[in-house]
Amino acid sequence: MKNLYEILIPVADNDGKTFSNAHVTKFWDLIIATANGLTVMPNVKGFWVDGGRTFTDENTPLRVVATKDEIRFIAHQAKSHFNQLAILYYKISDDVVFKTGED
Repeated sequence: MKNLYEILIPVADNDGKTFSNAHVTKFWDLIIATANGLTVMPNVKGFWVDGGRTFTDENTPLRVVATKDEIRFIAHQAKSHFNQLAILYYKISDDVVFKTGED
């Protein structure tokens, strides 16, 4: 069963260097090959605490219609591709409809 998920992808690495368009596009291609598509949402700013220190980062939310196994695979690949300690994703809806044709 496919659900609508959102996964947050960092705009920059842990040293603050912005990922190149080619690097980001390569990851989008992986999502398209895995789940047949994605929607890129406007960037968001987030805050998180580790060891008593507050960090700020900027992320690009990607919406993906995928199975649980597909989104887990995508998250695992994101963690590696963007060299992150963690990647956040969450289910937005299990009521996903693709309207086609005249019906």
